[in-house]
Amino acid sequence: MSGQFEQLRNQIKQNQIDALIGFPVGRILDKLIEKYTLGHIVEVWHVNGEEDFFYFPTKDMKKLSKEYAERIPNYSTSIYAASQLLEHLSNWYISKDETLGYQAKIIEIADINNRLPHFKTFPEAVVKACLYELILNHIIIDELTKRDTRS
Repeated sequence: MSGQFEQLRNQIKQNQIDALIGFPVGRILDKLIEKYTLGHIVEVWHVNGEEDFFYFPTKDMKKLSKEYAERIPNYSTSIYAASQLLEHLSNWYISKDETLGYQAKIIEIADINNRLPHFKTFPEAVVKACLYELILNHIIIDELTKRDTRS
């Protein structure tokens, strides 16, 4: 029975990794970082007729009013915002190949090397490495496999 459970868990993990690798950069990926990596409550609001994502910093959680919310940074498209996430990767490095792009390599505790494929930009490599590390630690990110990822 435990062998079947382990096989199912590995299959779910691989499906999550495959979905993450193909997930497009943009605001929904930024939302996943804020929710899963940083652990903030995320809300969808309409600002000037457009949908955007906001979060409540931990210290303001009890207040939960729009005046205390902050717009989620563009982690997946901004080098500055992505560089703020580097502290959330435990053992990692990101290399750049002139033709292939950026590749995140995460080294687990047991020194098993896990590599993501090359991505076009540094922010995409960092963001996907953060979420990849969570998946390796058995965190299921439902939004990666849902068709409608707005909520």
